[in-house]
Amino acid sequence: MGHLSAWFEAKLLGKGTPDCSKYLFITPEEQRAANEIEKGNLLSVIHVTNAGHPASSLSDIKDTTLLQILQAPQQENKEYPARNPGLRPAATPPVLTVIGSGGKTSLIWHLAQHLRGRHKNDERSRKILVTPTTKMLVPSAETGLYDHYCSGAPTDCKDGITLAGRFNEKTGKLESLPLDELERIVPDYDLVLIEGDGSRGLPLKAWAEHEPAVPSFTTITVGILPLMSLGMPVSETLIHRFSLFSTLSGAQEGGILKPEHLVRVITGHKGAKGLFAAAQGRKVLFLNQVEDDKSLGQARELVSLLPEDFHSGLWGIIAGSVHQDTVACFWPKIVTQLRQRHT
Repeated sequence: MGHLSAWFEAKLLGKGTPDCSKYLFITPEEQRAANEIEKGNLLSVIHVTNAGHPASSLSDIKDTTLLQILQAPQQENKEYPARNPGLRPAATPPVLTVIGSGGKTSLIWHLAQHLRGRHKNDERSRKILVTPTTKMLVPSAETGLYDHYCSGAPTDCKDGITLAGRFNEKTGKLESLPLDELERIVPDYDLVLIEGDGSRGLPLKAWAEHEPAVPSFTTITVGILPLMSLGMPVSETLIHRFSLFSTLSGAQEGGILKPEHLVRVITGHKGAKGLFAAAQGRKVLFLNQVEDDKSLGQARELVSLLPEDFHSGLWGIIAGSVHQDTVACFWPKIVTQLRQRHT
């Protein structure tokens, strides 16, 4: 099992090379094809047992944390060259906007803590900006989650983690900076983590017309969805914007939440906007709360139900746990491409 933070570090910051014997359920034939077609490419990361057979349970997977994946050095490749001007301006850092429900804030603070640097090969801490484009609670300074706090746009960029936004005295929450100000300061940082959605602390949600708030300069949109709600009765205590969710998913109040309901939430249905309707940059689906064999099976079932054209439009799908900092399974875009080539 891999470290969640390590996967993001490799993808966002070009640090480290993940072990290609872990991280994706894929057939041995596809593994060999991936090795030939995408040698050295992080997108060819696979998840198999040592014997080369597809893993079937969490016990088949060697301990490897998300942090280790993210810390792997990035090899130059056409799919994701580090700071490639062809993909984004050379001075622009990775800008990751997290949307969805069931772990957005936790994922952002988790990544900020683990990606700040101070590794033996780093001369300084990375400069990381954490900011919302919606509303975000301000943790107390005693939590140690951030090094600097700024109500307004920071005027100087400091090493470590900076939390910034406009503080609303009435709500007690941090709100979005003007997007032109935010875009202006982005190049000063090594990494920008944006909370771009709100769910009022509920596990699931649907989206109003103005949601989510994903800036146009986002380079990666992570859509997060928790799986522990599967099998639970559908109710307003579980879901933000319940009426919209019911229309989108087809789930009825009192009924049991099923994988096919979440597929519609992810992809959209009959004109109702899905999770990635406002996404910018590359799109990553993160299925959170995958912490045992049951939830891993649910994740695999859900992924199998995604339409192929939708799946092929994603940069990758992660099944894992923010709480445990683990990646149980990773489906990279290369898998869909390989299956299309060999069918």
